[in-house]
Amino acid sequence: EETLAVISRACSQKKQISFYYDHYEADGKRHHGRTLSGEDRLYRVSPYQIIASDDRYFLLCNEEDREGISVFKVDMMAGASLLEEPMRPQKSLEGMEQGEKISDFLFARHGIYTGQPVSCSFEADWHLMSDIMDDFGKAAHLVSARQNLVTVEVTLPPSAMKAWALEHAPFVTRFTRSPALSIFTIS
Repeated sequence: EETLAVISRACSQKKQISFYYDHYEADGKRHHGRTLSGEDRLYRVSPYQIIASDDRYFLLCNEEDREGISVFKVDMMAGASLLEEPMRPQKSLEGMEQGEKISDFLFARHGIYTGQPVSCSFEADWHLMSDIMDDFGKAAHLVSARQNLVTVEVTLPPSAMKAWALEHAPFVTRFTRSPALSIFTIS
C-alpha cells in the first residue's frame, strides 16, 4: 500500500509524515477529520513503528505539539506524505525516558463468541460509524440513516452482537435478531 511505503520511508529516513485521518459518517462514506474551524485536519507526526494485528496495520507515532504516543489505523489514513522535518526522538517523549518499549502502548482486546451466526440489525448514533466499519468491515450493511441515527445489519452470533451493543451503550439504542426478532433495549 502507498501509505505503508510512505511510513516505511519516513521511519528509515527518520523524517516526519503528514496525513488526513478519516472516519465514516451516516452516509456510509469516508470523510477527513475536521478542525474546529471546519477545515480538513492535517496531522503531522513522527512515525516510530508499524504494528500488524488481526490483518490490520497500526502506526505508533507522536503527534506534533503533543507528548506521548498516539495510535492511528493505517487503513484510515489518507494522503500520506513524507516531510523534510526530522522526527522527534523517542527518548524525548513522556513515559519513554527510561527506555520503555514503544509497542507497550498498543493494547489489544480479544473476544471469543460461540453460537450460530444470525442476521442482526441495530440502531446507533451516527458517530459510531467508524467503530461499526472497524469492527464489522464489509459485513456491515447500512440499512437506513436519519438525523443522528443509523440502522445497520450484520450477521454474527447473538452473544457477540449483545456484547458489542453493551460495549457501545448508550449509543446503541436497540438491536433485533432473526429469526425470533427479539428486541433488546440497551440501557
